[in-house]
Amino acid sequence: MKVDDYRLLLAVEEAKTVKGAAKALLISQPAVSLRLKQIEEQWDEKIFVRTPKKVMPTPAGERILAFAQNLVEEEQTLRNEVSGMKGTVSGTLSLAVSSVIGQYLLPSVLEDYINQYPQVKVELVSGLSEQLRTGSSGAHVYLLRGEKPRNGDRLLEDRLYLIDRKGPMKQNRPLIEFQSDPAFHSAVHDWLLEDSPVTPSRRIKVDQIETSKQLLLHGIGMAVLPETAIHGIDRSRYDIIPLRKNGKDITRTTWIVASEAARSLPQVTAFLQCLDERVNGST
Repeated sequence: MKVDDYRLLLAVEEAKTVKGAAKALLISQPAVSLRLKQIEEQWDEKIFVRTPKKVMPTPAGERILAFAQNLVEEEQTLRNEVSGMKGTVSGTLSLAVSSVIGQYLLPSVLEDYINQYPQVKVELVSGLSEQLRTGSSGAHVYLLRGEKPRNGDRLLEDRLYLIDRKGPMKQNRPLIEFQSDPAFHSAVHDWLLEDSPVTPSRRIKVDQIETSKQLLLHGIGMAVLPETAIHGIDRSRYDIIPLRKNGKDITRTTWIVASEAARSLPQVTAFLQCLDERVNGST
């Protein structure tokens, strides 16, 4: 079996459906089903059992999947080592990035990076920081928001702002909230109760910060956004009120987490340099 066959098994396990695995691998669903059948024939074992909603590994399948995970990781480790030996910036760069950073900071960093190092293959997972902390992506670099992670280095501080269209603050205006960690929502809630010039009448809850921003820009309600996300908002049309507590700005911290081994890789070192240049150039 090829390493790609084991990657296919891991994709099916992660997606829990053949259709989801096909989408992740960018190949057709029948091709995934056929290859899965061939792999099971090679092992002479059922690796997955099918239910109406998902697939589940058999006991034998669990052992095979564990072997597949180890094999894929060992191959990637070897590729990284070989890349480092070449003295050139190539190989794979894997990133696990907070949604906010993924939407507003990372695109420009990756644009610079890919232009400079076109031989590097970039793998990216984006989501809520809480999910990335507990996930098993095995990324080279994590960019996380909120509470300091173990071995995390501070990247930047984001001030928080309440933003609404200009005019008298109306008590019946809704607050548009996006998904984030409990610490963020707690800080915003406390500020609204104790220090805010307005109390929202109700809350509109959305999944992404960009959805919250777009609803704000279309006059649906007010929103609390980090400084990273407010570029492009016309200050002549919107009130932008900083959140402050006891005379200090309320902020959100972005952290970098990368192991010593990861930082020794040329593609990681180059990415961290691009990131540092972009952040220092924008602060």
